[in-house]
Amino acid sequence: MVFVYLFLSSNLKHIQEALSAGHSIRTWMHEQRMWMIKSVTCYFYGSLNGIMEKIGMREASFLPTDKAEDEGRTKLYKSGMFDFRAPGMFIIPMCTLVILNIVSLLIGAVKIIHTRNYGEIFIQAFISFFIIVVQYPVIEGIFFRKDYGRIPKSASLLSTMLAGIILSLGSLVLIY
Repeated sequence: MVFVYLFLSSNLKHIQEALSAGHSIRTWMHEQRMWMIKSVTCYFYGSLNGIMEKIGMREASFLPTDKAEDEGRTKLYKSGMFDFRAPGMFIIPMCTLVILNIVSLLIGAVKIIHTRNYGEIFIQAFISFFIIVVQYPVIEGIFFRKDYGRIPKSASLLSTMLAGIILSLGSLVLIY
């Protein structure tokens, strides 16, 4: 119950702050989405880079990124769509976690229906559902979009394979 309270209170406070600043629930959803994307990619790779530098496995380097304005990117931005043309190392962890949450939600729903035990698995299923709802543009970029701003098929396939490996390892651990 403590975790449910913390989850609800922090999200309700964030919604209240967004609404009091004159924004909408959609803005709150975008902020949640960006927080999840940053936490999956930037923080992970930044921490990994820092650890590798400290133990002497890598020297610090700075690679500037392209900041030039692109007409296609501007069009996607104005239509409210994400442009997923980024290096695979940033896209793949995010896609892998979204695929894991989709599979986890489906397996959890089957377990809830099969065992009729709604109390134990409900919170886990709700968290997976929340992540899927917030990250819907990623799902859209993997499965539905056909434009040039979609997630590349190679990144989608690699993410699916990584999710399959993680699920296989997890099922092996649960068996033993």
